[in-house]
Amino acid sequence: MTETRIADHDWLSAPTDTPANARWEGCIDPAGITLVAQLGFWPWDSQAMQAMAASVSLLDADGLLDAEAMADISGQAVEIRQAAVGGTLAGSVPVARFVVDKLTIETDGRKTLSMRDAHDDLDKVINAGLFADDVVGLAGQPQPMSIGAVFNAPVLLTGSDGSVGWLADAPQAVAVLRDRADPMETGTWSLDSYQQQVLLNSPPLGPMTVDQSSVSVVAGQPTPATLQQALREVMRRAGITAWSSADATAIDTACGYTGIGMYAGQPITARTALAAICATYSAWYWQDSTGVLRLTRLVDPAGMTASFSLDGSDLAEDLTFTTDLAPNLSAKMAWRPVIRVMSDTEFVSDLVDVPHEMRAILKSKQYGIVTATNSASLADEYRHALDANPFPSLFWAEANAQTEIDRICGLYASVRRNYAAKFRDTTLVPVPGQCCQLTYPRYGLESGKKLLVRRVERNPATGECSLILWG
Repeated sequence: MTETRIADHDWLSAPTDTPANARWEGCIDPAGITLVAQLGFWPWDSQAMQAMAASVSLLDADGLLDAEAMADISGQAVEIRQAAVGGTLAGSVPVARFVVDKLTIETDGRKTLSMRDAHDDLDKVINAGLFADDVVGLAGQPQPMSIGAVFNAPVLLTGSDGSVGWLADAPQAVAVLRDRADPMETGTWSLDSYQQQVLLNSPPLGPMTVDQSSVSVVAGQPTPATLQQALREVMRRAGITAWSSADATAIDTACGYTGIGMYAGQPITARTALAAICATYSAWYWQDSTGVLRLTRLVDPAGMTASFSLDGSDLAEDLTFTTDLAPNLSAKMAWRPVIRVMSDTEFVSDLVDVPHEMRAILKSKQYGIVTATNSASLADEYRHALDANPFPSLFWAEANAQTEIDRICGLYASVRRNYAAKFRDTTLVPVPGQCCQLTYPRYGLESGKKLLVRRVERNPATGECSLILWG
């Protein structure tokens, strides 16, 4: 399909532009386009699975876009730029990148273009490989994905006598190999040259499991993946290059955590993997004006540097607020998922090789659960967290889970609120994760308060902007 060019006014590119003297049809409603970007953190009531979204009303009495409306244009790339009237395309600035969700005919003269974030590849299955037809016992089954350090993952047995075991769809380093939960001795097995299979000297007697890492094994322990390493692997599998590795590295540096492990035995999308990984770090992703995926971690805005300031005179309407009830907040965090949960009948009988403590762990969904050491300090509005189910993190180390749940519960030692602020300014372009210094003559904001930008709904043509500020 040829490129479709539309604008809020009839517009012609300059002779020096590329493309030169190109026409943009002025069919965008003068009300402009609404862009929405927001963060999602696990204690809140929902996760923002789309990094960004937008909708625009189109005036099309002449039917210029009828062909597009009758065709399937879902997934087509959309680039939005802002240019001066009489200006040049080269002098325009990027506003956002999207893909088409749908183009809906409202009336003969009006259509609505709905757009979603430009990273359709996030909805791509990142472990789509299947075992070949000649793999005995596994033909046609999904190949598992393993990122970072994973505990007690299943070994998928194949071969005429079950003496070959598949680990994952990518190379792994093996720390412990178990037969009926009993660690196998050195010399009874080896890795193949591709580091994806274990070759056994003799067939196992029961279910085989493994502690493994896509990174390395050090001192007999699998090495977890840092946030940057885990996301790099997810993005590599999805074919996404427009993401901020620097943001992930900055979070790794700030928290100092050793990292995580993630295992998927069934097909999983990049978006689902990204959600689980980011949530472990209490981080989330959003899309900047050039289409790059950025990362922001939930921190106390009081310790941030303000990116911009607003006061009552800047607001187009009265400030309102609601209490952040954090319905999903828990004072407990589970760590190191047990990938293959075992039953009593699957263990070796020897209690020396597999003591009661290890049996209890292997029958659980996680290696352990930590409780926030500061949970007694939670504000009354968040006492429900004491009885909530543990948040299922992907952390490998208990200390990381303890530090993170203490940090999150520390944020809720005081009542948190979501402030709704509306203003009009074509030059101020807030983005999720920034800090706003808000001053208002009521609600304890008289001296100003630093707040985190949680949600941005903005019209770049009119400058109308609605913010949800958290703090």
